[in-house]
Amino acid sequence: MGKFLRGVRRWVGGWSAGHDQGVEAYIHGRLDEAERRFSSLVRQAASSWPMAPRVVIVRNNLAATWEAQGRSGDAERMYQDLVELWPRLALLADQPEPVVVEFAAARLLAARGAHDPAEAIVRRVLQEASDASRFFPPATADVVEALDVLADIHVGRGEAERACLTARWALGLRETVFGPDHPALLGALRRVAHLLGVLGESAAGDCHEARARRIEGAALGEGAAGTVTGAPPAGIWDSRGRWIPAGAVCERAVAMRTRRLRRSSGDLAERLDQLAASHQFYADRWLNVSKDWRRREHEHEVQRLYERAFRIRRIHLGPRHPDVGTSLDHRAAVEPRTYAIRFTVPPVSDASGISAMPRRLYQQALAIREAALGPEDPAVAVSLHNLASLCGDDERVAAAEGGRSEPARCPLYRRALAIREAALGPDHPAVAEALLCLAREYIADGGKAEADALVRRALSIQEAALGIDDVRVARTLHTLAQLAHDRGRFAEGEELRGRLRSLQQQVFGEVFPLA
Repeated sequence: MGKFLRGVRRWVGGWSAGHDQGVEAYIHGRLDEAERRFSSLVRQAASSWPMAPRVVIVRNNLAATWEAQGRSGDAERMYQDLVELWPRLALLADQPEPVVVEFAAARLLAARGAHDPAEAIVRRVLQEASDASRFFPPATADVVEALDVLADIHVGRGEAERACLTARWALGLRETVFGPDHPALLGALRRVAHLLGVLGESAAGDCHEARARRIEGAALGEGAAGTVTGAPPAGIWDSRGRWIPAGAVCERAVAMRTRRLRRSSGDLAERLDQLAASHQFYADRWLNVSKDWRRREHEHEVQRLYERAFRIRRIHLGPRHPDVGTSLDHRAAVEPRTYAIRFTVPPVSDASGISAMPRRLYQQALAIREAALGPEDPAVAVSLHNLASLCGDDERVAAAEGGRSEPARCPLYRRALAIREAALGPDHPAVAEALLCLAREYIADGGKAEADALVRRALSIQEAALGIDDVRVARTLHTLAQLAHDRGRFAEGEELRGRLRSLQQQVFGEVFPLA
């Protein structure tokens, strides 16, 4: 019996190793090798247990590989066989949550030309996300992937303009979460570049492609430009049952590259930060489902990556280097979550009820940046925003004018705004972000007239810098429309809502209810 079990373990180990080798080949664009490895595994299991979860996972990965190779007929037949198994797989402990299953079904329907049922699935996901958020659409993994699928549906219908706008919205939400230089933008940038070329806007498309190559060269090495051609139509699973969404393929490539970098490399610390941000993005989708152990797994990984980057920077750059302040910011951002996971007692809090550790870390980061870069550097504005985010709703300070009190966040946001205006210019998108943060504080404190002027200025900056149909412009329109309605300016509010409805109809084909 023992000999039999040892043989089974060796067989399973060999299966897992072959599976992960196929996954790595797929991620790095070696599709022929990936197809060969996945096909071999499927043939091995064909006569024994072809419907076992491990085999179904590999069959899905084989179909994704065929689709990436352009063998759409073979992929469609495989997906046709597997689509009935998605609900069964979703019930297993190590498989993705139901929304991933819905996206898989939507992609399958769209590939078969059934665009209306596929769009109905995507709309349902987007509607649920908008109902749970103050802003539409919220920058979550579910919404971003839903927009990706919706762009594919528009392409299938031959609606290139709607597809391009939808893809740009998905890109804008990724930029909101990851910033302008993260590898998570690669697939979205190249999708937008292709669609702009289809529409005859080749100059704009070339700008997006050049930006993608710059990001790719920084993340994967200068010789790797062009190796990541964009997000494949479907995600895949690794041998441990961890879902790799299509939008996270490049992050996994970055993760594999970190194993080849020297431990002392400053570039390694930056790659670790990027990978941790991706884990956090996908961890948040598990907040409202029963499998919260998977969220904890992601968050443990986020903390481990940020801690490793912090140690590398502190040892090799020195404790007062500005990049150490970046790592302190990251540690502070994840501290409340990871503390709750590791311990059963709550962390020590200050008088406002906010955990003391994140505030202390943010203050250390601010002191390091002010000493190393000067008090007027844009990085100092980032620290001020972080500190403001920890101020309690009931914390107030004396206002500079008028002899009244104001929320404690306001002086911090005003200083951050002044720094960005001086360093970046008055028309930079980061200035619009600071204006909106300050406006939200005035709205909460009843200063709607002051907030109105700030939001209008932010909207004009965003329209000039990002375009009148950008998703961030739509979100600012939503804020301004609500503000106009609250101030009794109903005609203006309806006009702004009309602009927002027009954008929604271009992307989604229908208008979602607005709060």
